[in-house]
Amino acid sequence: MNSSDKIEFFKQTILYNCYITLLSLFDNKELVIKKIDNQSKNIYKSLKYINKNNNVENEYICFYFLLKYLSIPNIDFIDLYNNGAKKLVYNGLIIEEKLNDKFNYYGQLMNEIGLDLLANICLMKKYKTIAIKTYDDFLYTSTWIYNKRKHFRTIIRLLVLAMNNDFYHICVKFNKSFIDNKIYLKTIKGYLYQTVLPNDFLYGLIYDGLYTEKQFDKYSSKGDYKLLCEKLDVLYHNNIIDKSIVKEAIIVIIAMYKNKIYYLEHYKVINDEIKNNLFNKFNFILKQAIKEFELKFTKEDIININKYVIKSKKRFKIN
Repeated sequence: MNSSDKIEFFKQTILYNCYITLLSLFDNKELVIKKIDNQSKNIYKSLKYINKNNNVENEYICFYFLLKYLSIPNIDFIDLYNNGAKKLVYNGLIIEEKLNDKFNYYGQLMNEIGLDLLANICLMKKYKTIAIKTYDDFLYTSTWIYNKRKHFRTIIRLLVLAMNNDFYHICVKFNKSFIDNKIYLKTIKGYLYQTVLPNDFLYGLIYDGLYTEKQFDKYSSKGDYKLLCEKLDVLYHNNIIDKSIVKEAIIVIIAMYKNKIYYLEHYKVINDEIKNNLFNKFNFILKQAIKEFELKFTKEDIININKYVIKSKKRFKIN
């Protein structure tokens, strides 16, 4: 597919409008354009049969595949692996050592449901839904325009909120890029604490799943994100809901989030008002998850969550 054919394909199909909407999610548009350009042949192969039908389902498919191919690294997978990388990301999956001629990977549920969420956000932006004016409106409701993967989406919404870093601008309007722009966190006294991304999970979904793992484990324990992914992948592959595994996954996310909030409070990045606001928002989605999966939390579960927090406080030397 040469450049002129690609441009013509983009302009004459629904793909072009979807492409423009997708770009609005990103601050570094040049990098996104370059990455999609590198994958244009794959995009064409995946979407060439839907270019005549302009409907929500086909628009969803356009957004999904644009996002899916956007997450593929520009470096060839085999070359990168042979250069000695112990872990790497390919198409959103975290790859480990090759075992029995097969690559051992994890993070498929996180990747697929995460892309589903982003594709629905794109649909929301395109249709300018009256009831959904901010990302908060979308995260705190179960409203998705196109429901390809209904199961587990509440877990992803919970994880997205847990890995959010935009504490001071809770309601971000749809006309703002929110994946790769910079946020400057300051202490209560006004000193620059850290430069971060708006959301570690959404950034990692497109750019680097290892970054997501690193940031999650930073506020939990080393290996927790991998274990979380592996357990949820089993459910995803078998298309089943195991309440015990779902509850265990949610407990890990709760503990990570509590660790993160206490950590930020200790270093005076957030005050009591912001902390309470963040916990209230998290608990709002948590209640939805408990209802959706019909979960019951025991005193033992609460103790296990607190054990995570105590362990983290010791690691961070927080008294």
